[in-house]
Amino acid sequence: MFIIHDVYQHTNNLNDDRIINIMDIPTVAKAYGLRPGDPRWNEIADVAEPYGEINIIDVARVAKDYGKSL
Repeated sequence: MFIIHDVYQHTNNLNDDRIINIMDIPTVAKAYGLRPGDPRWNEIADVAEPYGEINIIDVARVAKDYGKSL
């Protein structure tokens, strides 16, 4: 017998609540300007190219999907 689990992933749903909403924005905002090696680096917030820095493009990508649910 095999059990198939409901697997989902959406890079802009940063808190895994299946909705891209205001709760996802602080994750990117807190990491803004950080790069790998910084003690506060949060890889989850690095959702857009260029990867390796949290910048306005990451914020815009999360905002673009605001209100979408999975």
